[in-house]
Amino acid sequence: MLGHATEKLTPASYGRLFKYQVRVSQAVLIVSLILLVTGPVLSVNYTGIHGRIMISGLVLFYLSVMYSQHTGFTRFMPSRLVSLVIGILAVSWSLAYILNQWAWRILLIAWVLLYVLVFVERGLGKIPLFYPNAFTVIGLLSALTVILTNNPLSLLGFPLSSLTSLMRRVEDRRRPSYLDLGFFTMPILMYFINHSYSVALLALFGLMTLGIPSSLPKRTGLSVAYPVGAVLGRFGLAVSLAVSIYATPLDALHMVLIGYIAVMMSSLCIPMLIPGYLWLWPRGYGFEIPVLIEGAALLRLIYPYTGSWVIYVSLVLLYAAFIDILIHYAAGRRIHVEI
Repeated sequence: MLGHATEKLTPASYGRLFKYQVRVSQAVLIVSLILLVTGPVLSVNYTGIHGRIMISGLVLFYLSVMYSQHTGFTRFMPSRLVSLVIGILAVSWSLAYILNQWAWRILLIAWVLLYVLVFVERGLGKIPLFYPNAFTVIGLLSALTVILTNNPLSLLGFPLSSLTSLMRRVEDRRRPSYLDLGFFTMPILMYFINHSYSVALLALFGLMTLGIPSSLPKRTGLSVAYPVGAVLGRFGLAVSLAVSIYATPLDALHMVLIGYIAVMMSSLCIPMLIPGYLWLWPRGYGFEIPVLIEGAALLRLIYPYTGSWVIYVSLVLLYAAFIDILIHYAAGRRIHVEI
């Protein structure tokens, strides 16, 4: 047994398991943020390791976010051993992958399958609470295609699928739809991610699955950036779809990575979800952050037609967004939680 149904746990037992779940999520988050902050500056001269660092950082970031929310999404608390093993395997995988050591394949298979089994034990089904988890699971399985392709971009499915799951919950679209069917071809799309038609389908299926939100959080408190980010993120996917017709797959995927995933990270995950397990509430978080990141994505897109100066301006906008986020968190308040 990989854990316990929350309704069968005593408050004391829940607290002990919660401690491990949160601490593992925090540790994975810290490693991911270190990678995501250091990775962009390597894009100019060290493209190979830049790609592995950024994708590893994204995978760990979404593992941290999704694992921290796991109990609320499944009413199932993983055991202490499961939490520790997932965290150790995932961080070890990222380091081995960045250093291009062969062991990353075994480590990836181990933590992905363990996490999938946790969902299988409890967390899958058509009820509104469980259904969005199907996106997360298909994203986890699609990550394994990197073993066959040896292309870092084949790992993109897990961040994309996790983000889709989160947005469907926030926007109150938790029931199955026939428009979701294309999205569940994610493992195939990740296997052929070097081809323009695969990138085009990826963006198209993403837009179909997100659709038009039933509701959006009010622009107050921690959710102030989400309505702007939700629009810009969909715009980024639409631009990726258009770009995939004439540009290289890598250029289109950079738009997906920055213009969609990073934008939604900055407007959903960082202000609305991370405070819940870092216990640090940012103050004055604004919609300018996803705007800066979307601007960086658009500049990165025109790089092949201008010059390297565009890359530097794009990096300035990205790091301006990073600094803005840090300022809001530094000005925030710590919430004391007993665990």
